[in-house]
Amino acid sequence: MERVLRIHHLSRGGCERLAVDLGYLINVFSALGVSGHPHPLLGHFAELARMGEDELKERVALSRETGESAVVGAVRAAELRIALIRGISIY
Repeated sequence: MERVLRIHHLSRGGCERLAVDLGYLINVFSALGVSGHPHPLLGHFAELARMGEDELKERVALSRETGESAVVGAVRAAELRIALIRGISIY
């Protein structure tokens, strides 16, 4: 997930590929039955990669309205980063 956030740009096809790859990782972790995996953020990243532009903009706007805890801040930062990687203007 940390490596995903290092990506500079993803095209629509790249987003589709990323969503498929993250889905594969989720399936592998689930099949292995590793405690604590798949991590919920892995599924969230896959969901963000699959979202349409308007849906992602709405998600980012909603996350700004919620209270700020360390976890919420980290998730919001990841959502903003993925929007930026996808070339989606959220301001």
